[in-house]
Amino acid sequence: MTVIPAPHRIQPTLTLASFITKIAPAAHAPIPLPVGDGDRKARYTGSDQLQERSMAAKGSGKDPGPTASNKILDAALTLFLTRGYPSTTVDTIAHEARVAVQTVYFSFRTKANILKQLVDANVNATGDTPTPTSQHAWINDALAEPDPGRQLEIQIKATASIHRRTAPLLNVLLRASDTDPAVAELWKTNQEKRRTLQHQLVTALRRKGGLPPNMRLRQAVDISYAMLGPELFYLLVTERRWSIAEWERWTLSVLRHELLHHNPDFN
Repeated sequence: MTVIPAPHRIQPTLTLASFITKIAPAAHAPIPLPVGDGDRKARYTGSDQLQERSMAAKGSGKDPGPTASNKILDAALTLFLTRGYPSTTVDTIAHEARVAVQTVYFSFRTKANILKQLVDANVNATGDTPTPTSQHAWINDALAEPDPGRQLEIQIKATASIHRRTAPLLNVLLRASDTDPAVAELWKTNQEKRRTLQHQLVTALRRKGGLPPNMRLRQAVDISYAMLGPELFYLLVTERRWSIAEWERWTLSVLRHELLHHNPDFN
């Protein structure tokens, strides 16, 4: 019996941002919110990908081009965003990637694993290596910032950068969660991580005197979680064609009003 190894974490060569650029007009430049050290260009090349290419190129002295796993992820990204997750089969992914169906199963086991790796690669992309969201530099900048208003600006700028490359893919994940239990678990995990992060950031706001005295912490976390979630960003920016700048201005004004309005020093 053939033993199928666990799938490697491979970074697609077709990034979500580059795909979106092909199918949608570019958004206006965002408002010039303050830039911290963590506001870096989001990209990475997975170490497995480098190792895989290095092994393939050993002795040849030249780049062999995209690996089979890269081709599969690139093809799946295009199909998931254009056809949707339920309508995309492993066979169509293999055909689009020009690889054998068995290669797709050998590399990823399931279609849900392909989606998971695409989400992980895009959501966690920062610098040159995959980094858990909780370790992103902008979070440290926001937590260390003594001024609550400035903290919100850092959060919104970073969130816009993340959602610009991930919101369409997370929308695929959300819609697919109704049809595939494995994807539903992925979506639940994504929600839990985002809520945990918002709890951490809102708690920091409260320590800095940034919440109204009669507002419960849970309520403040709910507001931040909803306002900075990919669902609302996708609705306004992708579907309703708001510019990134419009989303940033509106989101900042709402969060300032709801979380800081009680103290004129923060407005």
